[in-house]
Amino acid sequence: MKIDITSAQEYQQWLLELSRRQGDPVRGFFGPQSLVWQVNQELVLHIAGPRALLLQMAHPMVAQGVADHSNFKEDFWGRAIRTFTTVYSIIFGTEEHALKAASRIHTVHSRIVGTLQEDVGRFKAGTPYQANDPNLLRWVYATLVDSALLTYQEYLKPTSYTLIDQSYTEMIQGARLFGVNEAWLPPTWMQFRAWMDDTIASDEIVVSSVAKQISEQLLAGPPGLSVLSPGVRIMCAGMLPPKLRDGFGLDWNRRTRLSYGALQRMLRVAVKRAPGRLRTVPVARSAHQRCRKQRRHEQMDRLGRFLRKAMPL
Repeated sequence: MKIDITSAQEYQQWLLELSRRQGDPVRGFFGPQSLVWQVNQELVLHIAGPRALLLQMAHPMVAQGVADHSNFKEDFWGRAIRTFTTVYSIIFGTEEHALKAASRIHTVHSRIVGTLQEDVGRFKAGTPYQANDPNLLRWVYATLVDSALLTYQEYLKPTSYTLIDQSYTEMIQGARLFGVNEAWLPPTWMQFRAWMDDTIASDEIVVSSVAKQISEQLLAGPPGLSVLSPGVRIMCAGMLPPKLRDGFGLDWNRRTRLSYGALQRMLRVAVKRAPGRLRTVPVARSAHQRCRKQRRHEQMDRLGRFLRKAMPL
C-alpha cells in the first residue's frame, strides 16, 4: 500500500483533530476508564518489550535506520528504555505531555534517512528509507500493539474476547500519536492478527545481517545484568514466530521449551498473587493519582455551586 509521507504541518493538523476528538487536559487521550490504561499499566507487559523490538528489527529498513542513526552497540538498552518511556508518556501523560512526545518523535524521525546496505527479502541494496515512511511507522506501532495484547491475553487471561477487541479499537483510535493514521490498520483485532501473520510470512519481514548484529545487544541483557541474558533469550524464543526465531538464531530445543514453560508458570503465579500496586507500572499509578485529584476538585466545585444556589446570600 503506497501512502505519502505526512509533513510536519499535516501531522500537527492530525494531532489537533485528535485533541478535539478525545483529548483532555488532565486525563490525556485515554484516561483511567480506558482499556488502553487497563492493559498497558500491567508490569508483566515489560516481558513483551524485547519481542516487540526484535519484530521491529526484522523489517530491514527499520534495522538499517537503527544501525545508521543510533549508537546501538554501546547503548542499545538505553535506547530501548527511552523508547518505552516515550510510549508511556503518550499513553499515561496529560494532553500536553502526550502531544509534546508525539511531536518530538515526528521531528526526530524526519531526520532519519538513508539507504539499505544489502539485498534483503524484497528490498535491494541502495533502496532509500525514511523513518517517517507510513509503512515503517505502521509496522513499528503494530509490533507494540501486537506484543502488548498477546502478553495481556497470556498472563491476565481476560474472560472475554470483546475486551481484547475493544482494547485494540482504542489503540488504533489513538494511533495518530505514534504517527499512524487509523485508516492504515485493520479495523478489528482478528483482522489485525491475520494481517500480522501475513506480513511476517512475507518477504517484507526478513532478518538481515544488520538486524542480527543489533539483536545480539538486546539478547545480551541490560548492561551489568548479563545474568538475565539466558532468560531474555528463552522468552524471546518462546514469544517470537518460528520464522523470526530461526532468523535471529534462537534455540527452540526441548530444554528451551521446558524453560519457557517454567518461566510462564512462574509469571502467571506472580501476576495472580501480586497486589495491584506491585503489578502496575509507576507511571500508571501517578496518572491514576492525577485523575483522582482532578475528580476531587470537580466534586468540590459542584458542591460549591450547589451550596451557592441552595443558600444564596
